Amino acid sequence: MKELKRKQSILICLYVLAILFLLVPFFSRGNSWIASLIIFLQIPAALLLLLGARALKARYRADYKKLAVPQSLKSIFSEYRYEPKAGLPVETLAESGAVNRLLEQSDRIRTEDYIQARYHNIAFQQSDVSIDVKRHVRHNNLYFSILKGRWMVLDLNREFREKIQIIGIDFFQDKENRALQMHAVSTSGLFEDEHQYFSLETGDELFEKRFRVFAFNDREARELLTPDFRTHLMNVAARIDGKVMFCFAGKKLHVVINDRKSTFEPGKVFQLTDTNTVMQNIRSEIRTSTQIIDELSMDNDLFQPEE
Repeated sequence: MKELKRKQSILICLYVLAILFLLVPFFSRGNSWIASLIIFLQIPAALLLLLGARALKARYRADYKKLAVPQSLKSIFSEYRYEPKAGLPVETLAESGAVNRLLEQSDRIRTEDYIQARYHNIAFQQSDVSIDVKRHVRHNNLYFSILKGRWMVLDLNREFREKIQIIGIDFFQDKENRALQMHAVSTSGLFEDEHQYFSLETGDELFEKRFRVFAFNDREARELLTPDFRTHLMNVAARIDGKVMFCFAGKKLHVVINDRKSTFEPGKVFQLTDTNTVMQNIRSEIRTSTQIIDELSMDNDLFQPEE
């Protein structure tokens, strides 16, 4: 952790020096050859400092994920696997049935910060996921994010014969992102067009103000969505700073959080923080996942029983 602090301090110094070089002309007076030379060299010097800061910032970010994140994970999970440059494979995302249409239309999919762990004897995986589409705007190809956030896959004790999607009403709503609005949930959810999934009404007015349910097997979906479990789902949504979707497929539960954020990032360069604050920030991000498991595992029929 001391190494992180040292690199952050050097990084701040490089940025400050670059700014000072750019401000030199405002403090240089007269037409002396020294002043002229300083003005001539200021831009190359500032660029070199900024390039050095960029390279150091990349190393600082890598060390943050190599040192600080594992130390925080170790304090919460007895066994875990963390790979900052890896992520959930596209095949795993597609198994949910929730993004098949999105994956077909996407132009770029990125995943990172892969975690595999057990919490309260429940096995789960997660990673950051970003799904982008490319749009031609004024002779330029620009990427627009339609999904960016955290994707969790939890092991279930029960197998679902047909997929069930429970999608937050606001999951694809963003006033500033037209590409996102184009993927609003249709009457058949996010399943492939050839599947005859339908929108299921639960009769719970409060629940239906927050979620839409899509299923093929009416009986199986109603057995899942008991009043107690609907309450658990709403509690999860209330605690998350973002938009959420639940997908039951086989013996897996996919929880997708579309919050436009990336986990386990160092934060602002100029924000000096001590070791305890860094660890607390990382644990707070991890707690988002553990709180979801805590809430949903209250229905013990869905998850592996504790030994």
